[in-house]
Amino acid sequence: MIVNISKIKTEALLLFAKELIKSYIYKDEKIFFVDETTIKFIEERTYEIYKNIVKTIHKDEVYINGSNIHARLVMKYFDFLNKQVTKELKMGEPFNPSVLLFSMLATWFLELGHESKSKEYIYFSLFTYGEIYDLMFVNANDLVYKAMNIKMVDIAERIIYKYDGVRL
Repeated sequence: MIVNISKIKTEALLLFAKELIKSYIYKDEKIFFVDETTIKFIEERTYEIYKNIVKTIHKDEVYINGSNIHARLVMKYFDFLNKQVTKELKMGEPFNPSVLLFSMLATWFLELGHESKSKEYIYFSLFTYGEIYDLMFVNANDLVYKAMNIKMVDIAERIIYKYDGVRL
């Protein structure tokens, strides 16, 4: 059996992104001042990504059952990502899951160019991550918020570069 590790890693990253989105979307936790326009824009883009992830990857039962080698490999890489994020984020310290998520995806699909020609994943290569970066960095007024977002990008890049090189 030939296994395309890049596709497995991409699927695991998307599964991780889906679970991250499910953990925070539409929660009313306001740590920093961010205007309603920004909140609405990020929620819309996050939901758009979420819908496309759900269309692209398998249903949760496939991963939970782990009935085939493909699902088991995806879950190994998912666990790697989960451990790396947990290691990078300090307990109780505020973080911006949206920026972390978008930065991880942008690094994987745009900077590293994974799956740029794959019809299943082309949407994620074409997604307008730049709009989100502009909003979170250029247009944000809260300096602490900007600093946290920069930290999220740094964390995301470290994790994805490590992820790119790992073989499990």
